[in-house]
Order: sequence, then C-alpha cells, then structure tokens
Amino acid sequence: MKKAFKFIFLIFFTIMMISPVIAQDQERSLALQYYQNEDYERAAEIFERLYDKEPGSNFLYRYLFNSYILLKDYEKAEKLTQRNIRRNRNELNFIVDLGYVYIQSGQSDKAKSQFDRALNALTADERQIRSLANSFNGIREYSYAAETYIKGKELLNDDKRFNFEIAGIYLRKDNFSKSISFYLEHLRHNPNQIQQLKNTLQFRLEEENLSRELRQQLFGKIQQHPQQLVFSDMLVWLLIQNKDFSAAFRQVRAIDRRLNEDGKRVLELAQAASAEEHYETAIEAFQYVIDKGRDFRHYRSARMGLLSAMKDKLISSLDYTSEDVEKLDEAYAEYLQTFGTNRNTISTVLERSEIHAKYLYDLDRAVNMLEEVKKLPGIDQQTEASIKLQLGDYYVMRGNVWDASLLYSQVEKTMRNNPMIEEARFKNAKLSYFRGDFEWAQTQLKVLKSATSNFISNDAIELYVFIRDHLALDTTDTPIRMYAEAELLHLQNRNEESIAQLNLINEVFPNHSLAPDIALKIADIKISQREYDNAMQQLEYVVMNYPEFVKVDKALFQLGYVAENYAKNREKALEWYEELIINHYGSIYVVEARKRFRSLRGDFN
Repeated sequence: MKKAFKFIFLIFFTIMMISPVIAQDQERSLALQYYQNEDYERAAEIFERLYDKEPGSNFLYRYLFNSYILLKDYEKAEKLTQRNIRRNRNELNFIVDLGYVYIQSGQSDKAKSQFDRALNALTADERQIRSLANSFNGIREYSYAAETYIKGKELLNDDKRFNFEIAGIYLRKDNFSKSISFYLEHLRHNPNQIQQLKNTLQFRLEEENLSRELRQQLFGKIQQHPQQLVFSDMLVWLLIQNKDFSAAFRQVRAIDRRLNEDGKRVLELAQAASAEEHYETAIEAFQYVIDKGRDFRHYRSARMGLLSAMKDKLISSLDYTSEDVEKLDEAYAEYLQTFGTNRNTISTVLERSEIHAKYLYDLDRAVNMLEEVKKLPGIDQQTEASIKLQLGDYYVMRGNVWDASLLYSQVEKTMRNNPMIEEARFKNAKLSYFRGDFEWAQTQLKVLKSATSNFISNDAIELYVFIRDHLALDTTDTPIRMYAEAELLHLQNRNEESIAQLNLINEVFPNHSLAPDIALKIADIKISQREYDNAMQQLEYVVMNYPEFVKVDKALFQLGYVAENYAKNREKALEWYEELIINHYGSIYVVEARKRFRSLRGDFN
C-alpha cells in the first residue's frame, strides 16, 4: 500500500513540475504565431511575461526588442536595451541595439554616440570583435562594421585577420578600391583560398568599375610580389571571364616560361579560348605547346586541339574556299599519319569524316572512315555509340534512312542511363518526321520534351509544336509533308531540289502558315551555299513581315551573325543582336547574342 502511495505521489509531483514548462512552451508558440502573423502587440504582451521569468534568454530578448521596434514603441525598446546593458557590460551588441532605437526614433546624434561607445569598448577578444561587427552589419551600419574589424586587427596585433570580412563590407558598399585592396591582401596571406575569392567576385564582374579596379590592382600586386603566382593566376581568371584571351595567353605564357613548365596552363587556356570561339588566340596557344616538342606530355593534346580550332575557325568564317577545306583535310591526314588510326585518335577521325561529309561533299569517303574505325578493337561503349550516331547521320544524307534508323535504335538499346540515348531517340523521331509519320514522331518527341539535355529538349519541343500547330491548322497534311521532304533534301545536300520543293509549297498553297518557315529554311540553305546576300534577304523578309512568328528570334540572330561574320557590318550586327536581346529576352539565342553584342561593342577590350 505504501509503495502504491509513493508511486502515485511521484507521478503527481512530476506532473506538477512539468506543467509550468509545458504552459510556458505553449505561450512561446502562441507569441511566435502572433509575431509571424504581424500581430506585434499581442506578441509583445506574451514575450514581456516570458522575458520577466527568463531575463537571460537572448531568444526572448530579440523577439521582444523587434516587436517594440515594429510597434514603434521606442520608449520601451530603450528601457529594454538599457536594462540589458547594465546586466551585461561585456556584451556590446546591446549598445548597438540602443543606437538602433535612436536611429529609428530619428535621434541620429544619440545613435552615433552609442555606436562610438560600443566601438571604444572593444577589447582584444576575437569573439567579441566578430559579434560586434555582425551587429553593425545586421542594422546596415557597414562603416561601423568595417571600423570594428579594422580596430580588431590593431587590438589583436594581427594584420592578417579580418581582411576578407572587411573586403566584403566594402564590396557591399560598392567601394571597389578598398574592397579589392583587402581581398588581395587576404589572398596574399591565404593563396589556397583563391577559389573562394573567385566565387565571391564572379557575379559582380559585369560591373565595369569593379572589373577595371581588380585588373589594375592585380597588375600592381604582380609587380610588388612577383614570386607569388596566386596574383597571376587570379589575373588570368579575370581576363578569361572578360573574354580577353589574348592578354590571358600572354600571362600564362610568361608563367610557363618563368617556371619552365610543361605547357599545361597554356593548353587549358587554348581550350577555353577555342570553346569561346576566340580561334586566333587558341591556335597561337596550341602552337606554343606544340613548339615545346614531342617529348612534352601535352604535345598530342595540343595537336588535336589545334586541328579542332582550325576547323571551327574555318567553318565560322563563312567565306572559306574549297582549297581552304582541302588544306585543312591535309592537316588532319598528316596528324593521323603521325599518330595512326587507333583508340586515341578516334575523335580526330570523327572530325575528319565530318569535313568530308559536309564540306568536301564526299559522303562515301566519310562513311568508309567511320566503318573502318568502328572495327578497331577495344573501343569503349560510349565511343562506339558516338561513331554509330555520326555514321547514322551520313546514312541519312546518303538516303539510307532505314540503315540510319537501325544504328540509332542500337544506341538507344545499349546506352541506358546515358544522355546519348536521348540524342538517338531525337534522331529517330526526326526520321519519322521526314517519312511523314507525324503521329509516331509526336509520340517520340513528347517523351523527349523533358530530356535532361537542354539542347535535345529545346529541339524536341520546337519540332513537336511545329508538327502540332501545322496539323491543327490544315485539313490536309500535304503542306507539312512537302516541307519535311524539303528539309530532308537539304540535309542530303540536294539544295536546289529542296528550294524547288519549298517554292512549290508557296505556289500550291499561297499565304500558307508555313510561309515564314519556308523563308527561314531557304535562308538556311543559302547560308550553307554561302550565298549570304540572298540569305539575308530571306531573313529580313521574315523579320519585317512576320514579327509575331515563333522563330523570328532565330531570324534575328542569323541576321546578326551573317552581318558580323560575312558582311563585316558591325553596326548592322549590333542592331540585329540588340533587337533580339530587348524584344525576345526569353529566347534561347539571347545568351549568345548578348555575348556577341558585348564583344562587338568592345566591352572586353
């Protein structure tokens, strides 16, 4: 009986002990709910009761203080902070809070007095220094935050401390001169944190003043500390971000020579320049690595990169001759003769086969190259899939559509969980479209609309919408069927037949909804034939007569590109790119157009 009584008493005692805790938690939750619902008056009433019971709670203090500020009850806020200042003389944050009360109540002189008071009370305690600086940052008193860190450096007698934090404050205030100065001083003592600094500055580099200041100070640091490569590395990164590959090449070449390196830095710069279509610099940089000699480990990579840059430069120039293409092919042949046709040179064979298929119009030779390389032993599955996809394209060009479909289907089956499967499916969907099997093409394209590759997804969506819209508008599928046949003829380099087919659509179906598509396709053909004046006429016809056309952004981009690279009409190119950027800001061509616009305008000089 006694045991039972003791047990009951224990339960009763426990309940009595935890009940106030539960009630207090419930009150805190209710106060927070009022606060979140912006009912600050009710929130403050509860926080006052809770804070009186638990005056050491910083959590309750902060919510009560904020409630008073939001209610503009500055008298209560002042009393609250003064009470905490008396209780916690080493916690300078409360002095900052008091200054903030005065700022909010329009007493700026009294606020300054409190901020100075906090700053003057600072001691050689890193935790206290950081806490006070964070308090100033929290109320956007950035100058005081910077002063706190600067005084902290003096108190701790450590010039290496807080440079990154001070730089961040000045960056927030757009004081680029001081910001960069402190960032680079931090980098001098912490070269391993270069990536952190790059990440910090990355999204502000488009601001011309910051970029210019960083460039000037880096040159100064390189002269002051020539042995610290971190500043040269930072400068090269900046020049690449600004697309100034020529200057970046001079820097990495100087580093390579000074340290007697193996050309790795220069090779990486060459690859970046080539990817950004700065082919002249890329070719010069690749050649620098090649000139080091065959004994250097990057020699072969540089030779491969040089060929690719030469090919891309030639194709993008728009005014190359057949002799230029033949000379390029000879360079590929010489490379393959030197290094042989093997697993290490397959990518070069693929590039050379493209030259024969698309620019020398020797499809048989292109097909033979790929059929031979496909027989090489030890090829990995991904490389084999790449060969099949490219070979399938050449079969389409040669008219062997079913053989092409078989190769695409093989890639679909073997490349599970690989982006190449989406490329193969898209190519098969296009074959269905070329054959006029629009229903099956749409079924395949519908799946590809959510493809992981943006390139495949965008193309799939475009073709899906194109088929859907034109089938819905017509009682017959004859016009779109004829258009698909014309596209296939163009793909097969039967350009005159393609143009004849497109013109026939206009004749048989005048004022058809396909008219702007037809003009755009004829422009594509004329560009491939390097009849740029005729191409621009077609593109201008689209822009002037079909401003609401879904592909007018493509027409604007092509106009800008041809004006820039063929007509060499800088002003006209700028005009077309600007119209695209301003009026079609959601277009997939805007990023490239903006890059070319800025380059033509001289933003990267």
